[in-house]
Amino acid sequence: MARPGRGLGDPFTAQYARESGPADVWDSPVFTHVNVMVTTVWGAVFATMAVESLVGYP
Repeated sequence: MARPGRGLGDPFTAQYARESGPADVWDSPVFTHVNVMVTTVWGAVFATMAVESLVGYP
């Protein structure tokens, strides 16, 4: 499940970003912020899709 990482551990996308990004940026606040934002967008997409499937979006 996608979730923002503030206070909950790493953001959902951080593990994937670490596979393609250099290790020296993993602890930077920018790396964390970008991953929190991407995770938030993914969460919004998942939530929108769930609502649309319940409502029966055409």
